[in-house]
Amino acid sequence: MSEYPIVTNKYASKAEFSANICNDICKFSYVASNNTIITGVAEKDFGESPYEVGPEFGCGLNVQASEASTTIDIEGFDYLGQPITVKSQSITNSASVIAVPFKYITKIKVATGTVTVKEDLTKVFPQFKMTKLLAVKKNGTDVSSIPTLTAPVVTKNENGTKASRGVITLTGASAGDKFEFVGIADNSVVTVEGELVGGLYGNPAVPV
Repeated sequence: MSEYPIVTNKYASKAEFSANICNDICKFSYVASNNTIITGVAEKDFGESPYEVGPEFGCGLNVQASEASTTIDIEGFDYLGQPITVKSQSITNSASVIAVPFKYITKIKVATGTVTVKEDLTKVFPQFKMTKLLAVKKNGTDVSSIPTLTAPVVTKNENGTKASRGVITLTGASAGDKFEFVGIADNSVVTVEGELVGGLYGNPAVPV
């Protein structure tokens, strides 16, 4: 599989990275991580030193509140440097997953009580917009049951909170496991509110 040196996607800002794509087949790696970001605090502002999650292309967040019902705000960026803002997301005192591709986190705040936030092991965000998953290796061994790939969202990507490159759901992953994914890359574009968006990196984040 050839590795092209640099590609630039004119449909997404700052999307200039080494590409591992050949004839629409894309390949990327993921190392599972479940590091704790904050524990039992009401608000955390990382200031000029954002928290960087372990997975190279971002990961979902596992959140658990101290209150039976509250809301959480999270600010940060995806791996392309595009801003992401989760606003007033309902959470409870049972662990749940916010499936948004954060790479850097700048601020976390809950409305009431406190919250514990960890990197999530189960949601994997591809490097490129992926429409079909063909093969997976886990720690160098072929996985017989291909994980579920949820197709990329092609509507307006408000605040970057939609999986514009798709999302893979893993089961049985442990911290430190290395996965290699091979799938079909999609460079197609769509018209959203009169503008062409999409390409390899999906729809850019749109502030609201």
